[in-house]
Amino acid sequence: MVNTYVLASITLLLSTVAFAAPQNTTFDDQDFARITYTNPNDWQHYPLEGYETLFYNGSRSYTYVLGAYATFTFIGTGIYFQGPYANDQAKRRVILDGEEVGVFTAYAPNRAPSAVFWGTRNLLNANHTVVVSHNDTATEIFAMDAWIVETDPEATISPPSTGTAASSPSLQIEGSAGAGTLASAGSYRIERLGITTMAVLAYTCLLLLTQRAI
Repeated sequence: MVNTYVLASITLLLSTVAFAAPQNTTFDDQDFARITYTNPNDWQHYPLEGYETLFYNGSRSYTYVLGAYATFTFIGTGIYFQGPYANDQAKRRVILDGEEVGVFTAYAPNRAPSAVFWGTRNLLNANHTVVVSHNDTATEIFAMDAWIVETDPEATISPPSTGTAASSPSLQIEGSAGAGTLASAGSYRIERLGITTMAVLAYTCLLLLTQRAI
């Protein structure tokens, strides 16, 4: 006979693992309640005519001004920047919690759909501030399309800290955008869901064994 206690315990374990997977929330570039563009006159907020389908919500925010920057504050364990890839995209500088992260690119030989061009995860589950700025010549455009925040239900909220929260190395996407690039923001979620898959397989094997024992 199947041990219902064992099956119930495994079912509870599976549900716990499945629902503990980190969640991604996407904020549009024109969510002005969350994103501060400084100096506002340095930025434009218009879609790229004829290419709206390449962008999240069909919108973009862009600048040609060296040093023009945008600030985003969030509570979470990861942050990712999404924008268009093209041969005229400017290099962009990233600062997280007051610490220099580096200069990154969204270069591609041909125009490609909006995708993640930088990100980091395994941050403390606390309040963070990230700043991204134009770091190239005035002939190059820096366009932002979306800000993606990762939250981990298992992570406890940490108190404010005077230092920079520890994190994994920053994610820099190389080459042209593609399916692999889009998947990068969810890579940690995929890793966690892999645990769920293994648990399901273990559950299936145990169920088969108990049925054979009847």
